[in-house]
Amino acid sequence: MRTSLRCAFAIGVIVLLFGNVMPGSVRAQQQLGTIQGTIVDPTGALVPGATVTATNKDTGETRTVLSNESGFYRIVNLPPGRYDVTVEAKGFRRAVRTDVVLFVGATLGVNFELEPGVLEEVIEVTAGLAQLQTEKADVSAVVERKKIVDLPLQLRNVFQLAALQPGITGLATGADFLTPEYGIGINANGQRGSGNNASLDGASINGNPWGGTVLMIPNVESVQEFQVITNNPSAEYGRNSGAIISIVTKSGTNEFHGSVFFFHRNDNLRALNIFARGALRRDATKEERQRVAPEFRRNDFGYSLGGPIRRDKTFFFTSYEGLRAATGQAFVTTVETKEFVDFVLRTRPNSIAAYLLKNFPPLAYPTTGLRDLGSPVPGATQIGPPDGIPDVGSVTVAPSGVRNGDQFNIRIDHLLFGGNGRLRGTYYRTKLDPVDVAVRPKFRQPFPHRNQFLNLAYTHIISPRTVNEFSFGYLRMHGRAPDLNPESPTITISGLGAGFGTAFWMPIRFAQNVFEYKDTLTMNRGNHGLKTGFEIRRVQDNHDFHHWERPNYTFNSILNFANDEPLTELRAVDPMTGLATGISAGYRNFEFAAFIQDDWKVRRNFTLNIGLRYENFGTPSKVGWKFQNIIYAPGRNVFERIANARMAYVDQLFKSDNNNFAPRFGFAWDVSGRGKLVIRGGTGISYNRLNNTIYTDEKMNPPRFAAASTDVRTPGAPPIVYTLGPKYPPNPALARGLDERGGIRGTRVNLRVVDPNITTPYAQNWFLGIQRELPGGLVAEINYIGSVGRHLHTGDGPGGENYNRFAGDLLDGRLDRLNPSFGSISLGETAASSSFHGGTIQVSRRYSQGFAFQAAFTFGKALETPGAAMEVTRRDLDRSVTGFHRGKKFSLNLIWEIPFWRERPVLRHIIGGWQLNAITQIQSGAPFSVFHGAPYPRGDFNADGQTGDRPNTPSWGNTKRDLSRSDFLRGIFTAADFPLPAPGTLGNLGRNTFRGPWYASTDISLFKNFRVTETATVQFRAEFFNAFNRVNLGTPVADLNSPLFGRSTGAGDPRDIQLALKVLF
Repeated sequence: MRTSLRCAFAIGVIVLLFGNVMPGSVRAQQQLGTIQGTIVDPTGALVPGATVTATNKDTGETRTVLSNESGFYRIVNLPPGRYDVTVEAKGFRRAVRTDVVLFVGATLGVNFELEPGVLEEVIEVTAGLAQLQTEKADVSAVVERKKIVDLPLQLRNVFQLAALQPGITGLATGADFLTPEYGIGINANGQRGSGNNASLDGASINGNPWGGTVLMIPNVESVQEFQVITNNPSAEYGRNSGAIISIVTKSGTNEFHGSVFFFHRNDNLRALNIFARGALRRDATKEERQRVAPEFRRNDFGYSLGGPIRRDKTFFFTSYEGLRAATGQAFVTTVETKEFVDFVLRTRPNSIAAYLLKNFPPLAYPTTGLRDLGSPVPGATQIGPPDGIPDVGSVTVAPSGVRNGDQFNIRIDHLLFGGNGRLRGTYYRTKLDPVDVAVRPKFRQPFPHRNQFLNLAYTHIISPRTVNEFSFGYLRMHGRAPDLNPESPTITISGLGAGFGTAFWMPIRFAQNVFEYKDTLTMNRGNHGLKTGFEIRRVQDNHDFHHWERPNYTFNSILNFANDEPLTELRAVDPMTGLATGISAGYRNFEFAAFIQDDWKVRRNFTLNIGLRYENFGTPSKVGWKFQNIIYAPGRNVFERIANARMAYVDQLFKSDNNNFAPRFGFAWDVSGRGKLVIRGGTGISYNRLNNTIYTDEKMNPPRFAAASTDVRTPGAPPIVYTLGPKYPPNPALARGLDERGGIRGTRVNLRVVDPNITTPYAQNWFLGIQRELPGGLVAEINYIGSVGRHLHTGDGPGGENYNRFAGDLLDGRLDRLNPSFGSISLGETAASSSFHGGTIQVSRRYSQGFAFQAAFTFGKALETPGAAMEVTRRDLDRSVTGFHRGKKFSLNLIWEIPFWRERPVLRHIIGGWQLNAITQIQSGAPFSVFHGAPYPRGDFNADGQTGDRPNTPSWGNTKRDLSRSDFLRGIFTAADFPLPAPGTLGNLGRNTFRGPWYASTDISLFKNFRVTETATVQFRAEFFNAFNRVNLGTPVADLNSPLFGRSTGAGDPRDIQLALKVLF
């Protein structure tokens, strides 16, 4: 039924487009803008044939068009900037609208009422401050240059400002501009973060393995402005259904401009967070203080310079930003006690446990929260009675890391053919050399990256009514990391916060390459604006991984660890030889999209936005080897098909989805025709590209590769070979070849496979809203927004629902599985769904006369039926609010140039020049579920072999309200509050019923500007992040198996002061 409605919607849009607008015109390309309007005389009669000229005040570039028979004009493909718009018509005075500010991606309505007279007489009017969206229907906002360079940005990351816009929930992830693969961390319109989409000068900067990531964060000085669309984008936008962020870089002008800057922070300017304060005694030694408050410093420095190479012809802009930082933050974790270490060294001096405990100690041993878990006894699942020795405890630590890197960019603009052509080139290069943090310092890991971005674009004005732009984009990320401690296997111990060894995927080397070609044709005919274009992306994803080549072990508890008796073993092996093996693979994909968009000026005060987009994300290919995927057996349902499924080489993982038509519709009604009150609404469909990680883990499957595991609880399981490295002897039990289903004989292989019937996820959005101009240049906006998501992937990364399980499997002490040849069978499929209803309220004022203001309130409820559930046969039991749901969010930002002694030059120079800037964000807490992470029988209540089951509902219910900070620190509940289900049954506690602490923070910056010359200013900055030092606690530990259960053990940054000096010229 829904597919039929979608097709009907698409057909209707096609009829409107081709029935009405073949003589049409189109809006500018994503990063460019449009100025349009209607010209009338004092009686309201239309004025055709008027000459309209837009002049860029910074570069001198001009564009001229004629008004049509309806008095309507449109100037497309204009770079963002300040313009003077002039209208000349016989018998009328020349009209000039000065300082018209055109933002990125904007369609700006500028109407004229001409007065009779001679052409030499000029009527000049300065453009109004308030600019309502009278020409298009979307929920969007523009972050202008003044805010980008002046608002306090703790990590110099422009994406942090995207979180302040209406329709956005979440907080931009705390990462700086050097981050090589950045998950923005925000959600728009109830959509997953993996649906976010970003571009730089119109070219994609999106990562492909992980959805919603960007591979290039432009430094602050290089960004002119950016636009954030959260609902109902036009058909020119595609690839994803979440927030659309279009960034425009700064270009040179006819004047030389630039800056030199230095930003500094250190531990003397930084408050201790609540855990560090609580862990320090008044008489703490230097060593104790260093443990919870390590040295912190951050030096951020660079320059920018732009200007003419040839006036009115060729321009350049370049910038550099460098970072040298030592980082660290305190949190609480669970580690072994010194008494336990001494016990192991005394009683088991030659054990593997003794070697690891002695050579890889934590930063500190605990003195609080000490627990005697029992005593070591033989058996990987057995625990003896308490022996009086505290085994684990809680400790506050602050691991330190290093973060050094550099970013360089350059942009060249060149005008050709008397201004009828524009050639633009943009290049960025980012180098990052970090050393990650670790609770056990010897496992600190360097992970260098090198990222590059190139965009070349050519715009040609074919005629005043026809413009074409072609662009080429190239994006690359390259990273590699060694294994510095090959002698330690990767070990996870239940109930312990810090295991041993580096990550299971070390060492690693990889590269992503994206080649993008786009062409957009814009035409003006009558009152229609037709825009049509296509884009082609060629994606390369190359890996050289060593997943599980170093053996991975899990232990039931630290007591079993003391006895060197692991619960499970996981190794990467060649299934035919049993020898350790790595993974090298290369993936290729060809993606195509085309669109047509019409902006139809039905009447002077009424506009329709009608569009249709087609997306084809192709089907991946693989270099050198065939794919390795599941072959379903016949069956009436997925469980029957899985039970007798087999693994084999296949030519194709899934078929290309060729039916992805995405219609878009919107309207904008300027009620009075004067741009004071606008009613807007719209609806549309957007598709989501499948992340590469959904399918690239097929390389970890047999027949070529096996993540072979053995579990002591599995009947007939081969013995575990537990040793130290760096030369790990093979487990001979894993060299028995493949059985008839493609698993290793005598053991079980974990699979990450793809449903051959997978389809493209999509979302439908809608909104209805009103904009109103208020006194003082303010604009108020209220919107109802909503969306539904269909055919969503199980998660935002590799894997999916594990179908190789059934309730009660372990009741007899044996883990049989549906398909006995394999361990978990994680099936990547598109079976999840979502819905969202909410609203936005915003009051804003763009920067003018020393003041800018924006306040946005977003509210709503995001629900989902997840793709993976506690009980594999009852996904409906897990329908709840999403993990990213935030019911309420308020954000505010302002810039105020304090008007001290403006009229007295001497006093202004000495005492004036102050500027105050601020950002405030307040957001409701994150949902979370209480679960038990221990294996059966302590956890895994339905005995299906998968941990993480939820218990029964407490006697006091499934929510807790009016909780204080102290409650979260002490623990908002205890394990005893939650009754455990009988073995083989499910708990009745719902998913995501609890809420974490609210978040609130205010960042303030204070500037003092010293005017040195007419064109040079020295600026001193003091910036206060989390100025009021509010404690923003993290979500409590939700695992009943953790000694820290119910407590918040981490917190956001405390107050942090940054001092800066900047020279502007």
